[in-house]
Amino acid sequence: MSTKVFTTIAMMLSLTACNGGFEASEVLGLDSSQGSYTGGSEAPAAGADNCYQMDANTCLVFKSTNAQRAVNGLAPLAYCHSCTQMAYEQSKDMNDKNYLSHDRSSESFAARCSRFGLSSGCGENIAQGYAVEAVVAGWMVSPGHRNNILSSGYKSLGIGLYNGYATQVFYTGTNR
Repeated sequence: MSTKVFTTIAMMLSLTACNGGFEASEVLGLDSSQGSYTGGSEAPAAGADNCYQMDANTCLVFKSTNAQRAVNGLAPLAYCHSCTQMAYEQSKDMNDKNYLSHDRSSESFAARCSRFGLSSGCGENIAQGYAVEAVVAGWMVSPGHRNNILSSGYKSLGIGLYNGYATQVFYTGTNR
């Protein structure tokens, strides 16, 4: 791919990371895709594929994230139902209101974490315009996103995909 074509594609896409007030943003990527969270209000049981009740796209992002951790000698992140609900809600809200940010006009990132019972030790990666197969790779070349994915402090993860928006929510605890 020529540098000019890559630069043009990269300029059309966005992502940001948030971890305890640290934010990074970078423009990278491929094309958009759509996904969804299909879980209900109860924490789903682990399925044979270790994707609980995630749809195929959400499962791919979850497994790709843990594959990056494995390559870097880290334990996999556990599934977090509250994180998944928070991530899906954020992706849908960003789509519905056409923005890309951790903070909403009516609610900060910290307030969202508290509302989902994740008041301490919460981090988030967001992206827009990536193919599901490429979003984790995009996050991995951005220092803030990479730090969230490879943080040894995080123990659990939730993924929310909606109409080309992707959100990862990380948590230092488990069993949520």
